[in-house]
Amino acid sequence: MCFVFLLGCDNQSAPTQKHCHAVKTFHPKYAKGFWIEYFNGFTVIHIRDAYDTTKTVEDYVLYPSGKGKPLDWKKAVGVLTPVQKNVCLSTTQIGFLDLLGLIDSVSGVVDEKRIYNPKLLSNIKAGTAKSVGNDGGMNSEGIFALQPSLVFAYSFNEGNSSIPRLQSLGLSVMMINDYNERDPLGRAEWIKVFGCIYGLEATADSIFSVVENEYNALKQSAKMQTQKPTVFCNLPWNDVWYMPSGSSYFANFISDAGGDFLWREHQSERVLNLDYEVVYAKAAKADYWLNPNAANDLNEMSAQSKRFENFAAFRNKGVYNNNLRQTPTGGNDFWESGVVQPHLVLKDLIGIFHPELVEGHRLIYYKQLD
Repeated sequence: MCFVFLLGCDNQSAPTQKHCHAVKTFHPKYAKGFWIEYFNGFTVIHIRDAYDTTKTVEDYVLYPSGKGKPLDWKKAVGVLTPVQKNVCLSTTQIGFLDLLGLIDSVSGVVDEKRIYNPKLLSNIKAGTAKSVGNDGGMNSEGIFALQPSLVFAYSFNEGNSSIPRLQSLGLSVMMINDYNERDPLGRAEWIKVFGCIYGLEATADSIFSVVENEYNALKQSAKMQTQKPTVFCNLPWNDVWYMPSGSSYFANFISDAGGDFLWREHQSERVLNLDYEVVYAKAAKADYWLNPNAANDLNEMSAQSKRFENFAAFRNKGVYNNNLRQTPTGGNDFWESGVVQPHLVLKDLIGIFHPELVEGHRLIYYKQLD
C-alpha cells in the first residue's frame, strides 16, 4: 500500500475551486487497474483501461449531495455521496459488497440465475432487489426505474448499447475491472474501491490485510515444496480448448499453490486457443486437471468425449472443479466470495496438490470429480 500526502485546498471551497491538490493518494500494492486521490471535500477514483493499464479509461468524482461538482473534474463521472442503492452487472461485485456488509445496498442484478449469495437471492424473492436482465442483456429502463446511486459495470459491458443508454438517462456507471487482474491479491484488492465508495476504507483495509497475510503465508509454505505436481485446465468448447496463459489469474493460483502449470512458459495476455491434440500431447500424463467447465462428475465429461478418459488425471481421479458451492441454476460462489477471499481458494489448491501442508482442511470451493 502506498499513500502520498500533499497540501490540499480549503474544505469549504474544494467542491468548486479549481486547481485543488490531493491531500492523500492511494496506489494499490497488487492491483493494476485503479488508484484513488483524496481531496478536501471529495474523492476521485481513477479506473485504468482494462487492456492497457498505462491509460486511465475513466475518472469518478465522489462528492456530497448538495454541493457542486468540482470544477477541475468536469469531465469525470459524478457520483453523489452517500451512495445508497446500486445495481450489479457482474456477480463478482456481489462478493465485494457482501464481505463489507453491504448486500442490502444491491437493488438490482443482471442474470439472477447466476447468483449464489443466499441473502441476495432472498432479497430478490422478497422484492427488495430486482432482476433487471438475463443472458440476453440488461433492461436499461428497469435499471433506471430503480434510481440507483451507482451502476457497477465492467469493460466487457462497454460494447453493450445499454451502457450509453444508462448514461444518457443520467445514471452514474462505474467500471469495475477486477476481472482483468492477474494477481489473485490484485483482484481482491478491489475491495478498497468499494470501501472508498461507501466510506468504509478502514473496514476494507482490515479485511484485505487478513486476506493478504494469510495468502502470502500459504504461498510461502507451498513455495518450499520441491515436488510440484503438473496441472492443466478447462475443457474444449466447440472444438477449441481455451487454456489460461502462463501469466493468467489461474496460472498464478496454480504456481502459488505449488503446482507446475504446463503452459507456464506462454506469457500471452490472452487465453490460448488450442486443439485437443496439442493439449493431449502435453497433458496426457499430468497429475491434476482443474476447472473442467461446468462438469459435476467424470461421467459428464465422458459423455462429452470419450477421449477425455485417455488422460492420466481422469483415470486417477485427479480432476477437480471449482463448483462445490453452486446453486441448481448455476450460481457459483467461487465467482463471488472466492474472488475477494483468494486465500481460501489457495488453501483449497494446496489441499489438492500438497494436502500435508493444510492438514484437516475441508475443500471450500473445489470438489473432486468421481
